[in-house]
Parts: sequence; C-alpha cells; structure tokens
Amino acid sequence: MEIWPTSEPPKSYILFSGLAMFGAMLGRRAWFDQDTLRVYPMLNLLLVGSSGIGKSVTINYHALWLIREMPRELQPQIVGAASVEKLHWDLRGNPHAILVAGELANFFGRQKYLEGLVPYVTELLDYLPFVERRFKSTDVIIVPEPAVSVIGGSTIEWLQEAIPDTAVGGGFLPRFLIVYEQHKGQRVALPGRSMGRTQREELLERRRQCVNKFYQLVSTAGGALDFRGYEDSDAYTVWYAHYKAPSGHLSPFANRAGEYVLRMALLVAMSCGRREIHGQDIRAAILLYEYSLKRLQAVVVPYTPTGKQLQQILSAIGTETLTKRQLYQGMKQILKAQDVEVLLSSLLADGSVERLEDGRYRRT
Repeated sequence: MEIWPTSEPPKSYILFSGLAMFGAMLGRRAWFDQDTLRVYPMLNLLLVGSSGIGKSVTINYHALWLIREMPRELQPQIVGAASVEKLHWDLRGNPHAILVAGELANFFGRQKYLEGLVPYVTELLDYLPFVERRFKSTDVIIVPEPAVSVIGGSTIEWLQEAIPDTAVGGGFLPRFLIVYEQHKGQRVALPGRSMGRTQREELLERRRQCVNKFYQLVSTAGGALDFRGYEDSDAYTVWYAHYKAPSGHLSPFANRAGEYVLRMALLVAMSCGRREIHGQDIRAAILLYEYSLKRLQAVVVPYTPTGKQLQQILSAIGTETLTKRQLYQGMKQILKAQDVEVLLSSLLADGSVERLEDGRYRRT
C-alpha cells in the first residue's frame, strides 16, 4: 500500500488485491490441511463500486503489476474473457492461471457463447484433483489440479443486469471475497507532479524493494502450514464456534466465512515469512473478513426485485441529504410516490437510512 501513495482507488482495493495476487502466485504450493480437504491461499476477489472509483486501475496497474514483475516461469497465465471450451483448452496446457475480469458482467455475461461458464468456473474454484470436459469434436479433456484465481470488478447495476440469477444461489458469487466501496481513497489531480525528484527516486526504490520481497516470499513459501500451538488454534476455534452467520441473502457468503478467514490467515502468515499460523494472523484475517462482510448487504440484496428497488433509492440518496419530496422527484420516472414511501420505510427500519432532525434523509 505504501508504494502507491498518489493512487486514487480505495486503500481496501489495493490491500485485498495484493493479498489476492500473493495467493494467485502460490496456487496449490501451500495449504492448510483440514483432514477432509485442503484450504489453499487462492483468494478470489471482486471489487465493487461506482464507475470511475478505481477498480480497473487497481486490477491492471497495481495487482497485475506484481505478477508481471515476477520471473516468467513463476507467473500464472493471465486469461481474459473466453468460452468454456477455449478456457478449458488454455488450462489444459497450464492449469495455474488468473482469470481477469475487469468488468465481471462482461466476462460471465448472458451471451450465447458464454453459456455454461458460471458453473464451469464454479467447479474450477472447488479446487478438485481434476476437472474434465468432453466437447463435440474431442474426447474427454482433463485439466489436472486446477490452480485458478479470479480477480474482477463491477458496479452493482451491472451485476444485477448481466450476471445470471443463479449466480448467488448456485454458489458462484459466494466463492468470491467481495469488497464494496462508495468513494475513492483520495483525489489527486496530477499524480505525476505531486512529488519532487528526490521523492520520486525514493518511491521507485521502495517499489524495487517491494518486488524483491514479493519474489523472495513467493519463491520460498510452500508446503503445509499449521498453527504454532494450541493457543494460536484457539484464536480460530473460539471465533468459529461463536460466529453468528447472517441469515437470508447473506447466508451463502457467511457459510464460507471459516474458509476465507483461513485463506487470509495463510496469506498473512506467509507474507511475514512464517511457516506457522499465529493467533495474530487469525485475528487479522477475521478483521479483514468482517470488513468486507459488513458492506456486502448492499451488493447481494439487489438480486431480488424488491432489492433492486431498494438499491435505486439508496443510489438516489447517494452521499447527499434529501427531503422526501426530492426523493419523489428523483424517482418519479421509475417508481410511484407511494412505492418510494414504502421502500423508504423499509430502509429506515433496517437502519440503511436515517431521518435527520430537519426531516431530511441520508444513508447511514
């Protein structure tokens, strides 16, 4: 995060994308043994926010920059939008890959040639010993030990309109760590001119050191990681036993909370050059997971018809404080005034919106 001091995307985007790239580089080379399965450090990441907030900048200029600075033989292949057949053929030659979806809805859209891509990638992200497919012109083609990570970005509106409705219930989106932000991290008019020559040279040196450290970590990390001791494992088991998973629309995501906390704990531990998981790694991972979860409601609820209307009300309010009349005016092309009244009451009841003393409304 320190090597991008003039970058505008939210700091959370940069932090989580760095974790995701570390996991993507490691693939199946490191794991936590859960007896019946292995938890790998691959972190599938979806950055959600309004257009222009910095999703593409984060993915293409921060996250993938780390990958491209690594020796070719260590790099996973970077794959863009493709049909199931093409993607399967690409992975047959190299099952270690990053699927890059600058706009997730374009990658997994409703076009005819993309049919079946969502269930196929969902299967890849289960990290089974192999994935096989038979196509019309071929025999069975096997992809052994797929080590596939996905990093993508989207606005809430595009997710609603373009991703198939089964993406949540079918287990596709719950396999992503979703980071939702509403504002840029900062505004810098001319990043290239915001530093003097000496500062710029120091920044470039920090970036070189970052690349060297990243290479060192990637090339030395690997094998099975376990907890340092019982006190460290208790940090996870106590949290897991008392964790109250949200119900309703968030339950498919919350049901994977333990898996994602372990993945991030692995990444935190290995980023410190350790081969054991400490209690502080678990606590850091819990905080990171809870940060993403508390903002998830705004992303998931819009998949229902009523949820989409609720999101439209929230979008209309934005960062302003509005009177009820202003809301009626802003939504009159979409909803009747009485519908706005009902939806506003629902948002007040669940705490998404509050009514100020002067009668105006604002998002909490």
